[in-house]
Amino acid sequence: MMLVFCLWLLCLSGSSALEQDGEGHIVLQLGGFFPMEGGWPVGVYVQPMVELALKHVNENSTLLPNYKLSMTWNNTKCTAGDAITAANWQFSTIPELVGVIGEGCSVASEPIALLGGVYHMPQISYGSTSPVLSNEVLYPYFLRVCGSDVNQGLAWLAAAKHHKWQRVGTINSQESLHSMLTEKFLIGAQKEGISVIASESFPGSQNHDVSLLLANMAKKGVTIIFMACYSDDAARIFEEAKKIDVLSGPEVVFIGTDAWVIPSFWELSKGNALGSVGFSPAPGDSAFRKEIFDEYHALTGLDIEAAGLAYADAGYDAVLTFALGLHQILEVEEYPLTDIVSFRDHLYSYMLENTFFEGMTKGVTTFDSYGDKTTPYGMYNFQESGFVMTAEWDPLTDEWLEISDTIWPSNTTVVPPDRYPITFVYIGEGKTRIYVSFPFPYSLQPFLFIFLFLYITLLTFIKVRELLLLSSLRCAP
Repeated sequence: MMLVFCLWLLCLSGSSALEQDGEGHIVLQLGGFFPMEGGWPVGVYVQPMVELALKHVNENSTLLPNYKLSMTWNNTKCTAGDAITAANWQFSTIPELVGVIGEGCSVASEPIALLGGVYHMPQISYGSTSPVLSNEVLYPYFLRVCGSDVNQGLAWLAAAKHHKWQRVGTINSQESLHSMLTEKFLIGAQKEGISVIASESFPGSQNHDVSLLLANMAKKGVTIIFMACYSDDAARIFEEAKKIDVLSGPEVVFIGTDAWVIPSFWELSKGNALGSVGFSPAPGDSAFRKEIFDEYHALTGLDIEAAGLAYADAGYDAVLTFALGLHQILEVEEYPLTDIVSFRDHLYSYMLENTFFEGMTKGVTTFDSYGDKTTPYGMYNFQESGFVMTAEWDPLTDEWLEISDTIWPSNTTVVPPDRYPITFVYIGEGKTRIYVSFPFPYSLQPFLFIFLFLYITLLTFIKVRELLLLSSLRCAP
């Protein structure tokens, strides 16, 4: 047993002979974790950008001139099981790893970061936003060049305040990141006096029946629904709402998260999400980004404005963060690579405390004490042409900037109300108004108007008949 333990320590702290390329550069190994499929396949967009960033760093003669960066990556499918399997394989078979990039999904990044703590492995995520990952005790080597969902929940709150919605509902899957995002919104809504009429949750599963929670939203007359879940669950909820004719009319608006704002959601949702909105980190606007995206477009065919590519930006900046940190401690400080564990410790500390540059993501890339970057959010509207960013919110200033018209489900730019069009109003003592929403399917409202017209006409006829009868009785001898 002691022999096994000693061998494990040797693997953990020792250093194998470092590989060199044909030009005599020392090859530095990075690991990569990308969800190319699954609940949020953002890796399809990020992985090519990370490869492009590695290419640019290796072609730069002033950055790491004596070294080259190389990456071994796995498709981790946005699941904890695939992520821990891939991380265990990389950490145990590539002992010279200096750090890893990924994952995009928080449920996958969490086990990678836990195992990374054992190996002292610096990890930079381009898309994992769960507030849980800000815990520096559980995840002591985790950084991210995207914002925490704490801010995304506040972006929801900013949207409710800006659009003057005072009566809303929430739906979330029960993964920790979606639960914590929703909780942050609920706390903020209570402070702002916004009434949450219904709050529903469900297990993130393709087999879970969501019809009951949708029916409960409709029963309580909720028309503004904030929903936190992965894109496959969101698409399933939209489809179910349409199938049972509940919450699918033009008067109902769904507000989602960054998990929806990817190009593939158009096909996944089958057009059922038209008029909805989702929040995602706002894309960078530098001339540098435009130059990079010309090359990225040639590789992938994706346009610079495509929704979800803010995470490709983050992938590029993750590589730059590693490259700048490695350059400082290897080329400037000449820190030895002989003890890989000590080297990783020093690299992580340097990146956490000294990273400061403007790259692809919006604003300066720097980290707070929890390893998080503060990121402005864009509000993306699901239109016929795909997702279009129509507004931007800055968490540092709480400023809301309108960029273009939002096209809501009723194909109008008029902000939808927070209650159904049909309401009953009662003026009681002290002129107190009581509003009772009437949750009637939008498609049937014309028939309701006809019924009410006929009912009022009938009541009027009966009243007139009674008056005529009373009058005739009075005139009788």
